[in-house]
Order: sequence, then structure tokens, then C-alpha cells
Amino acid sequence: MWSLRRENSKDNFRLIYQQRIKAEKENPMPKGPQRDAIELRMKLRDIKLAETIQK
Repeated sequence: MWSLRRENSKDNFRLIYQQRIKAEKENPMPKGPQRDAIELRMKLRDIKLAETIQK
């Protein structure tokens, strides 16, 4: 469960800063297939996390 949250956090930083850790200045990832793939991966993790919490 914690690893799912940690990976979502890292992916979120990647969307905002284009790197896996927080930077001084935001540099959002532009729209495109790579951003779509990360957003889809995050949604799938959210679903899996919700299922884990319900058990």
C-alpha cells in the first residue's frame, strides 16, 4: 500500500517538475503520450489502492 502511494507521488512530481524529485521551479510536462501514460498509471494505482484499503 505504501509503495503505491510513494510511486504515485513520484509520478505526480514527474508531471509537475519533469523529474522524480521536487525542484525549485515547476516545469510541467506537456500534453502527449508520455503524460497520458503516467496519468493512466496513476489512475490504475488509485484503483488498486482503493481495493487494498477496502479489504
